[in-house]
Amino acid sequence: GTSTNINKLIINDSISLKSSSSLKLQIDSSLYYFRRAVQLNPNEDLFYHNMGWLYMFQSKRDSALYYMSKACKLDPNNPLHYLSRGLIVEPMDSVFALSNYQKAVLLSPDVLDSEFFLAMKRRKSSLALELLNSSEQELNRIYMETQSVVVRAKLGKLLIYKNDSISARQTFLEIVDVLPNLSRPWYYLGNIDALNGRDSVAIYHYRKSIFLDSKDYLPIYALAKTYNELGDTVRSGIYLKRALAA
Repeated sequence: GTSTNINKLIINDSISLKSSSSLKLQIDSSLYYFRRAVQLNPNEDLFYHNMGWLYMFQSKRDSALYYMSKACKLDPNNPLHYLSRGLIVEPMDSVFALSNYQKAVLLSPDVLDSEFFLAMKRRKSSLALELLNSSEQELNRIYMETQSVVVRAKLGKLLIYKNDSISARQTFLEIVDVLPNLSRPWYYLGNIDALNGRDSVAIYHYRKSIFLDSKDYLPIYALAKTYNELGDTVRSGIYLKRALAA
């Protein structure tokens, strides 16, 4: 998922670099090869994204911002680029950082599941709250203009992260009423019901989601977890195996 990619690309690479005793040499070497790669394929946004972080490791913030902005321009639909640009500019310009974080959330609310947002809540809880509120306002505005079910679903997911389960549940119920064959809204309904102790209803919603998309491991795993919490280890084991195989 999106949050997994964000964690891998932003965090894992930096950890492997910082663990090396020859950090400067590795960064210089990486930059050399990325420059060559850009010459061969100047339209690959991830090259610029990675160069941006390499320059950040060298404390060259202006260069980092330049290359990260290039990545945003080449692929304006990748939330990873906006998160990274926000992290680069946040110490200097929190308003511009928030704007970038909001763009990432509007593209994919799943980024709120990533280590990025968990770290933000620990680092600056007021900024995290402002991000949630401003993103909700913007999604509401876009939905009023477009009446898009996709935007409505994003809003529902955001409401879950805001712990507004009542509004989130109502949102997803309205979505499945209009488009009952979308699998993920049923999954999110299951999550909301499970969190609020409505296990039998949650199981129904998870099963509905699985019926509509048998390859989606999320509702399968959620159903396995629910059965396990209810003490039904046999059913839990069956669905856990299905989730691992999906």
